[in-house]
Amino acid sequence: MEDRIITIEEKLAHLEKLVGELNQMIWELNQQVAAGRKELRDLRAQATPVDPNRKPDEEVPPHYGR
Repeated sequence: MEDRIITIEEKLAHLEKLVGELNQMIWELNQQVAAGRKELRDLRAQATPVDPNRKPDEEVPPHYGR
């Protein structure tokens, strides 16, 4: 019976360590996702807005020299 308890305690210790490591990984991934979202918001804010009513064939390439 004593051996079974020791085995269970060892497994529990390993599982507690694993849960701690996984929790750390999740926290780090969450930080990366948050940074990616912020970068995407910043890039969208910098992007030139496009007129949704414009037609692609109305655009003249810059080398045509209007």
